[in-house]
Amino acid sequence: MIFPMTSCRYENISVIKAIGLLSYVGVAVYAESLRTKIVASIVIIQGCLCHLTQIKHCMYWDVLCNVIFILWVTTTSKWQPQTFIIACVSVLSFMWSTGNDSIAGNLCHVFLVQGICAIAMMHW
Repeated sequence: MIFPMTSCRYENISVIKAIGLLSYVGVAVYAESLRTKIVASIVIIQGCLCHLTQIKHCMYWDVLCNVIFILWVTTTSKWQPQTFIIACVSVLSFMWSTGNDSIAGNLCHVFLVQGICAIAMMHW
């Protein structure tokens, strides 16, 4: 079952993290570069598969692609050192929030991983 109705905990499905992908919708709509729009769209699709299904293969693929995107954006962005700082903060926040299914862990992921990476991508 995708959305268990018997529990208020976010153990299996992270609805909060899925909602956090809305920042990438803004990037996909308002970015000037087609490259940025495409990458933001890929992040949205992968993120929904990862956070709404919790299928292991989707989760691994999501992490792998996000690492590639972070490296690509960080190394090619002219918005420096902000992009580099955002990449460092997001990686550390991701490591802390991974496996932390509390509300704080989910909000950390939304604001300090998804949110600031979307800002860096918008400046890419």
